[in-house]
Amino acid sequence: MVKNISEEKKRSITSFYKTGEVFISSLILFGMTRAFVPKKRKDTGKSFLLSDFLLDSKLPTVNRHFIGREKELTEIHNLLGREHCLFLEGIGGIGKSELAKCYVKRYQSEYAHVVYLRYRGTLKRTIQELDFIDDTLEMNEEERFGNHLRFFKYLDGNHLVVLDNFNSVPEEEPLFHEFLSMKFQVLVTTRSRIEEVPKYEVKEIQDIGDLQTLFCAYAPNAADYAEDVAGIIDKVYRHPLTGELAAKTLAVSCMKPHQLLKALQKEGL
Repeated sequence: MVKNISEEKKRSITSFYKTGEVFISSLILFGMTRAFVPKKRKDTGKSFLLSDFLLDSKLPTVNRHFIGREKELTEIHNLLGREHCLFLEGIGGIGKSELAKCYVKRYQSEYAHVVYLRYRGTLKRTIQELDFIDDTLEMNEEERFGNHLRFFKYLDGNHLVVLDNFNSVPEEEPLFHEFLSMKFQVLVTTRSRIEEVPKYEVKEIQDIGDLQTLFCAYAPNAADYAEDVAGIIDKVYRHPLTGELAAKTLAVSCMKPHQLLKALQKEGL
């Protein structure tokens, strides 16, 4: 019985050509039976496309005002060249997530694929709530989690998984050691202090010029008041997110930079 259109066509071609034309028919049959490989997959040399598995495989965009972390990006790249995983450790709002996003943007071509995860309280929930193409409505939570976990077990050392905002500790995370024992490389952002893993401390941006540029990106009218802007930045302890909020406050208010600086000096943060 003919199973599909291709089988029917092959049978027709085989019966049509005479013995002396076997070579031509063989060429046609080869073209019909060879595995189809999309052009994009050929160009990249990847064994599969991430979009064949994940419904949303897009990576998050980097803040267009990202600035001043060149040294950190190089050091993180060097560390990940030697370590299986790396934890970017630092206080909230210091720029860990943006640093991880920028790292991915800059070095994405060195990995077969990059998977970006936003931590959702537990690793199980984080993995379970991903949307895979072969998920079905009939799957219960355990089946869905098991299906997704198998995908991560398939990834090898040429893949990078970014786990953003892992604000937990190993003792509270049952899957912690299993997740880190898989073959792929891991880049984690966290506010927690985890002693047993390779880590890199993300600190304040040191270059005052970079911080002024960042400040004025959100408050363009402050560009002519470099001294006052520098004072504001120091008053917020060079903390990137707080500096951004101060700049946005200045931009929507009627204050001049020196007035905001005076208010900070008098009232504090």
